[in-house]
Amino acid sequence: MSGANTLIQRLIPKDKRFFPVFDEFGAIVKEASAKYAALLQSGDANVRKQYAAEIERLENRGDELIHKIVVELTATFITPFDREDIHRLASTLDGVLDDIYAGARRIVLYEVDKLPVQLVELGTSIAQTGIIAADCLQNLKSIHSPKDFAAKIRSIQDHKAKGDDTFLQGMASLYSGNYDSTYVLKLREIFYATDNALKNFQELSFALEAILIKTT
Repeated sequence: MSGANTLIQRLIPKDKRFFPVFDEFGAIVKEASAKYAALLQSGDANVRKQYAAEIERLENRGDELIHKIVVELTATFITPFDREDIHRLASTLDGVLDDIYAGARRIVLYEVDKLPVQLVELGTSIAQTGIIAADCLQNLKSIHSPKDFAAKIRSIQDHKAKGDDTFLQGMASLYSGNYDSTYVLKLREIFYATDNALKNFQELSFALEAILIKTT
């Protein structure tokens, strides 16, 4: 966006219909993240199925929200911030939900009994990151403290960095030769789905960072 267009955007009243949608999107991601962490911590197959069903419901609502955002983008002349940033936010949030559901679904369908401690730790990181992400999205409408907002963005990135170490430790354990090959194949998919959720949270942080830079 050119400097002239940026100035024009700051002077013209903007359509704020996106903010309630991102508020809801953030709340959904926060809830799904918490339920995924709880699923990973549970050893009860029926409880896991219940959590997976709830995550599926949230993922479906996320699909509805991203469709709504795309429709609004085509109908709105002046947006609160760049259209590309709005679409990037929506896409990464949808990606988080897709990956969380992918992990939950595999755990249930593959009938995995015991989960590695590293996978449970990744779930905890996802739940914590979901809380921060929801808070950032709720504050998009009015960023009172850019410094605090930037610190929250950095916290999301820190969780991803910590998750990288946990992911590698988990994979090293899987490939140690101490597990059945079928178990390794099942867990590998679950590990990657969980790690991908954290990657999408990281992408979300980059999108938030871009918005912060352009609007303050």
